[in-house]
Amino acid sequence: MPYELKTKSNESIESPFSSALDDEWKIKLYDDFTKGEINSALRTYHEYSQNFDKLEFFERIFKPTLNQIEKDFLNDKISMASQHVAVNVATILTRKIVEKQPTNVKYSDNF
Repeated sequence: MPYELKTKSNESIESPFSSALDDEWKIKLYDDFTKGEINSALRTYHEYSQNFDKLEFFERIFKPTLNQIEKDFLNDKISMASQHVAVNVATILTRKIVEKQPTNVKYSDNF
C-alpha cells in the first residue's frame, strides 16, 4: 500500500514499495534537485554510496526521485522552473558520478 511523505518544502513523495530509509534519501535528493543544490546532491550520493553501490543508488533513489519530480510537475505541484532546475542538477550529478569511473574499464564489442 503506498504512503506519502513530505519534503521540507511540504512537497509529497509517494512510496509504493520502498523502505523508510530509502524514502529519507529520496526526500533529501528531491529537495537537492528542486532547489538547485548540486553540492548537497553530491554529498547525498556520497553518503548513500558508503553503504550501497552506484547501481542501487540509481535504481532505488535517483530514478524514483526523478519520476516523482516529473509526476509533480505534470500535476502542477511544482513549477516548470523547479522541474528544469531538478533535471539540470540531476544531469550534473550523473556526469560527476560517471566521471569517477576508472579510465581503464573495457567494454565488450556488444556494448
